[in-house]
Amino acid sequence: MYSFFLKLSIQFWRKEMRKLTKRELMVFLFVIFLHGITLINCLLLLGVENLPDHNDYRDELNLYPKTNAQSVSPTQIGQYSTSASKEVYVFGNTTYIARDNLDIINTTDPTNPTILTTYFLGEGAEDLFISGNIAYIADRRFGLKIINISDYANPTELGQYTDEYNYTQGVWASGGIAFVADYEDGLEIINVSDPINPTKIGQFYDGGQALRVIVSGNIAYVADGGGLEIIDVMDPTNPKKLGYF
Repeated sequence: MYSFFLKLSIQFWRKEMRKLTKRELMVFLFVIFLHGITLINCLLLLGVENLPDHNDYRDELNLYPKTNAQSVSPTQIGQYSTSASKEVYVFGNTTYIARDNLDIINTTDPTNPTILTTYFLGEGAEDLFISGNIAYIADRRFGLKIINISDYANPTELGQYTDEYNYTQGVWASGGIAFVADYEDGLEIINVSDPINPTKIGQFYDGGQALRVIVSGNIAYVADGGGLEIIDVMDPTNPKKLGYF
C-alpha cells in the first residue's frame, strides 16, 4: 500500500514539474536539497524503483557503488550503524557524520567502514563542513566549533564562536570565512582566518529561521524555514539580499 501511494505521488510531481520553467525547476530542486530531502527521495524523483525500505536510512551510513541513477538500482555494499545522524561529509576516503557527536569513519574499504574516532560535542552537531584539516561544526546552542582533524585519532578544538543567542543550524566555509545559519539570528558571517579567535564581521537577518546555507562564489543561498533567500556576500561586512523564493 505504501509503495502504491508513493508511486502516485511521484507521478503527480512529474506532471507538475513539466509545467515549470527551467529556472523555476532549478530553484525548486535547490530548495528541496536545502530542506534536507533524503537520498532515497531524491532517487525516487529521478525514477528509481525497488530500493531498500526507507527505514534503512534512519540511523545508518549506507554505502552504494556509483551508478547511473536513472537506469540502475543501487545495491548496498556497506553500512555503518550510528544514531540520529544529521549530516554527512565525505573527504577522500574519510567520512564525517554529524550527530550528537562527530564520528570520523574510514571508508577506504566501503564494504567494511570502520570508526576512527568519536569527538564529543556540547549539544550535538546539526551540520558540518570540512576544509583541509579543519572541521567546522554547527553545534546548536554551543555555536560554531572549529576542530583540528589533522590527526584523525585525536581531533582537538581550536576555537569557538558564540554570541548572546545561539541555535546554530548550518555552516559553510570558504576563503577564511565561515557562513553560519544561526536560526533566529539569520546568516552570521565569521572571520575564521585565525581559527583560535573567530570573530563576527557581518550578519543578515530579515525574519524567518536560518536553517542551512550554501555559498557559491559571492552568493549565499539560505534556507530560512519559509523559503530560499539569496544573499550577495561579495562584501562580507555588508551582505545584501538579492532575491527570495
